[in-house]
Amino acid sequence: MAAVEVGRFGSFGGNVATVGLAGFGAFGGEVATNVLARLEQRAALDIPGLPPESVVPAPPAEPPPPTWSDLGFAVSLDGGPLAEFSLLPLDDDPPGAALARMAFLALIGRRRAEPADELPDPWGDPPDRGGWWGDTFADHPGDRWGSRLWLLYRARGDDVPQRAEEYVKEALAFLVEDGIASGIDCDATPDGERLDMAVSIARPAPGGNTVRLRFDLWKGV
Repeated sequence: MAAVEVGRFGSFGGNVATVGLAGFGAFGGEVATNVLARLEQRAALDIPGLPPESVVPAPPAEPPPPTWSDLGFAVSLDGGPLAEFSLLPLDDDPPGAALARMAFLALIGRRRAEPADELPDPWGDPPDRGGWWGDTFADHPGDRWGSRLWLLYRARGDDVPQRAEEYVKEALAFLVEDGIASGIDCDATPDGERLDMAVSIARPAPGGNTVRLRFDLWKGV
């Protein structure tokens, strides 16, 4: 009998493996001899035994894309709430979704501040004045993407609702200029720590209808 210490070989768990050289019948002990030789070779090279086959975990499921309600927006079409839909274009978008999505992206974009605008964080060097690099390549010189609503996130005062309404109309004016909408209206109503925004976008005839977006500006979007 031959004994080999195989404690470093994983699945043996530190036991002594005893191999009978004469117990392999027609093989005449050659199989056992080969096994012992390989074990001794691994021991000399300090190669651990083969680890148990690892199981690759399945990748985590991707979270669903955010929806309007996730971001504090309520969207309606002709007075009826629109079904939840993604902020990304989908083949099964409900009517009005493309227009609402376009308006939403324009409102949350940080339009470049005007030279006379008071900045909410004027301490940078240079201070952050917002803006989008794509404005450099606008089809029409002077066109800017986004709104100046971000200037009002910390602003308080009697003039803030009126400024908010002006900024909304400024940001969405391109919809009328490009014939996508026939009119833009906005009502800003302060309510304690809220500034409730109600934005109406009328679509041109035929089939003209109205998309409405509601959100709390001071909550931040």
